[in-house]
Amino acid sequence: MSVASQEQAFFAKKQSRLLIGFGVIALPLGLFMILTSPAVPVAPVGLGALMLGMGCWFYFSPVIRFADDHIAFSPAPLARTRTILDSEIQRIEQKKKVIVVHYRRHDDNPEKPARKLGFPMNMLTADDREACMSIFATRFDLA
Repeated sequence: MSVASQEQAFFAKKQSRLLIGFGVIALPLGLFMILTSPAVPVAPVGLGALMLGMGCWFYFSPVIRFADDHIAFSPAPLARTRTILDSEIQRIEQKKKVIVVHYRRHDDNPEKPARKLGFPMNMLTADDREACMSIFATRFDLA
């Protein structure tokens, strides 16, 4: 009998709503500007499309994921996903609205200082922020 893993994911809903809203305004405005005057640059259309794309990414892709044995951080569309095993985490501290994860890879030199990864918690809504902090508190010691 196998036990299904419980993965919890949190999304940057605040950024997605903001970017989709501005994209919905900028894209038609840019198209209207191009249709009325051909001398207008295409930048407003591209900017509106970029905002819509990033807003959709924030809406559908989790920025932080808790799995059974690791945590995955993906704070931006073009940033790489940072996956940290629970056994690699030395300590976690909260500085204002940023979670700082101190970790050491298993294959790192023990004389090197621990690596740090900061994750801005203001990307999450207030309810998601509290739920995320409670998961951090139950899995690790918060400093």
